[in-house]
Amino acid sequence: MVTTIIWLLPMEFVKRLIELRKQRGLNQQGLADAIALHVNQIKRDEAGTAQPTLETLVRLTKAR
Repeated sequence: MVTTIIWLLPMEFVKRLIELRKQRGLNQQGLADAIALHVNQIKRDEAGTAQPTLETLVRLTKAR
C-alpha cells in the first residue's frame, strides 16, 4: 500500500487561513478574540512571517 503525504506549503497555508477567516465573516481581531490570541500574531501568521504553533493550529480547528 502506498501512502501519499501532501505537505502544506507556507503560502498555501496563509491563503487558506485568510480565505477561511473571511468565509466566516471575521476580521483579524475577531479571529484573534475567537481563539484567545493576540491580533499581532494573526497578522504575522497571515503575512507569512511567522508560523503558528501546534496549540494555535488546534485552536484554529475549534474556532467557530
